[in-house]
Order: sequence, then structure tokens, then C-alpha cells
Amino acid sequence: MLQISKPYEELVIASDRKVFHQVRLKLTGVYLVIIASIMFGYNTLNYLDLRHDLAEAKYYSKMDTELTDVPGHASTLSILVKKIIVEDVIILTVAAWISYLFAGYTLKPVQKSILIQKSFSENASHELRTPLAVMKSEAEVLLRNKNKNEDVVQHTLTTIIEEIDRMTAMVNDLLLLARSEQTATFIPKTVNIVKVAAAMVQKMESQAHMKGLTFNCVHKKNECIINGDIMALERVFLNLLQNAITHTPEGGTITVELKNESKNAIITVRDTGIGISTKDLPHVFERFYTGNDSQGTGLGLPIVKEIIESHHGTIHIKSVIGKGTEITLKLPCIYVRQA
Repeated sequence: MLQISKPYEELVIASDRKVFHQVRLKLTGVYLVIIASIMFGYNTLNYLDLRHDLAEAKYYSKMDTELTDVPGHASTLSILVKKIIVEDVIILTVAAWISYLFAGYTLKPVQKSILIQKSFSENASHELRTPLAVMKSEAEVLLRNKNKNEDVVQHTLTTIIEEIDRMTAMVNDLLLLARSEQTATFIPKTVNIVKVAAAMVQKMESQAHMKGLTFNCVHKKNECIINGDIMALERVFLNLLQNAITHTPEGGTITVELKNESKNAIITVRDTGIGISTKDLPHVFERFYTGNDSQGTGLGLPIVKEIIESHHGTIHIKSVIGKGTEITLKLPCIYVRQA
């Protein structure tokens, strides 16, 4: 597989830093021009007011000479102008340093966003190249094999179809993530979240039983109505239940609990699976992060998080290696009716 060489990667990073440094200096210059313009206007007004005051002082003291001919007044103006210039230089020097720091602070979210996008693009490219490489390798082996039989062809085509399915799922996940980042991610409609969750549990129940798992759904017949996108919420439950089924060995148990607390719907998906290590747990919502697990693309939980947050909800995860994982969703309700 093609990989980016370390010197090239360091060159790209150095180039990015240079660009951001140049932008930071330009932004600092803009801040300084604004500050200097304000100071110039303010000092000009003060100078004119001072001249006016001195002119009035001359008038009331009944002096016949012009203002510029009076050594005392001219000396006062000269001293004040010099003082203003010195103070302005000091203020602009301090302002330049503060502007540089503030410019860096202003650009930090932009820089972070660009780095995240770049990392996302690199990870997406890497993940998409993997199935392409597998398909190419399988096809080349089949072409070089002079003694092709039906089993070999069947195996190769099956592998290629599996990789195509994997790529299709990944592209769909990437599109969903991209859409979730747009301003309007969904048109809100009233949804009974308990009914949606129960329906998805019923849909995945047969898959759990085929693997020899016990599937429990605990909920009261309450109505927890939220504003949301029913298809996106169905995707949330399908992803969570699929993860639980995949990572729970035969004989294990998956429990889905639905309840309401105050004006929130609380949904908990709990399994007795392999669990997640303490090292991996803080990163499970990062895109493409799979830890030591070779299955999946690392997009399932990030998609769940994006959808839940777009519905103004929260998601929390707890896990212990060898004991299982518990994921809790909290979604605000606009209406709750007890059974």
C-alpha cells in the first residue's frame, strides 16, 4: 500500500506552519492598523482641543501676540506632542505583542478545523484504499491462476463482493457524517423515541438469537415525544445494537432499557461482551478509531454521537474488559405521557 514518506510529511507540516504564521502576521498587522487609526484620531482631537484651550487662555489673558509667538504656549504644545509620541510608541509596541497573541488565539479554531479535515481525508483515503488493494490482489491471483476451478472463482468473487459491500457502507457513513455537519441536518418532526427504539430492538432480535445471545428490552409503555429525524434515530439504534451483537460472544446478554427522567428520554444499551480497554475508551468517538479491533471502519460510534448531538442530546459510555459495555443516551422530550 502506498504510504507517505516521513520527510514529505514533515515538509507538509512545515509548509502549513509557514502559511499559518504568515496569516497570523497579516492579522496582527490588521489589528495594529485599527489600533493606530483609533489612537491617531483620538490624539488629533486631544491636540486640537489643547490648541483651543491655549487660544482661549491667551484671549482671556489679553495677550496681543499670536499663539505661536508665545514661548510658554509653544513650549507646552511641543512637550505634550513629544509625550504623546513616546506614549504612542510604547502603546503600539505592547499592542503589537498582544495583537500577535490574539491573532494566534483567533486562528486556533480555524487551524484545528483544517487539521481535523486533513486527518479525516487521510484516514478516509487509507480506509478506502484497503478494500481496493484487497480486490486488486484477489483479481490478480485469479488471473495468474492457470488451474481455475469453480471453488477458486467462487471464493475470489465472494471476497470482492464483501469488500465492495464494505466500501459501500463506508461511503454511506462518510456521506452521513458530512451531512450531519451541515447547518440543517434534519427537518424536525415529532417522534416517539420509545416506539422507535423498541422497533429497532425487534428488528435486530433475530440476528442476536442466531448468534446465541439473550436479547432483553425493558421499557414501560410510555410516550416520550421528541423533535427529531426518525431515520437518523433508527440509524443510532441499529449501530448500537449491531456493535453489541458483534462484540458479545455466544451465550451473552444484550439489554436495552428505555425510561424517562423528568423531561428526558434515557436509553441504555448494555451488553456482556468483550468490553473496551481503558486506553481505547477515550477515543471510541473519534472517526476511524478502531483500537485493537480489526472489524468495522471506526465510523459507527462517531455517527451515533453526531446524530445524538444534533438532537441536543448526550451520549456516555462505560466499559470493562471482559465484562461488557454500557452506552447511555439522553434526549430532551417535548412531551411525556406515563403508561
